[in-house]
Amino acid sequence: MRRPPRWKLLAWGLPAWALVGLVWFMAIDYQPATLVIGLGIGVGALALATGAIWAWVAHNQSLARRREAARGGRRGAPDVPLQITSDARGRAVRIVPTARNARVVVARVEGDAKILAPERSA
Repeated sequence: MRRPPRWKLLAWGLPAWALVGLVWFMAIDYQPATLVIGLGIGVGALALATGAIWAWVAHNQSLARRREAARGGRRGAPDVPLQITSDARGRAVRIVPTARNARVVVARVEGDAKILAPERSA
């Protein structure tokens, strides 16, 4: 699953944060005596939420890096050529030579053969 473009994230995120700020402003506006306390709570909550989000993203990225490293990643692939002649259904398998170094490999069936080839860019 692909991540949405950053402009879409900003298109949803900025108005959402503006709405949170407006709600805080309206709450503080009704009680001017607590302006400093309310402003401090608002800024603190914003900083805490932002820090928690950044920490969560960093944690997930660390998990993904460790998982990839544990599985060998692309760099850990063996240097010997694959000797696959047929798949589980008995179809002949043909591997395109450039598929070994590709980031994305697509499998397609043509007649009685399965072909593994790099993804074509659109």
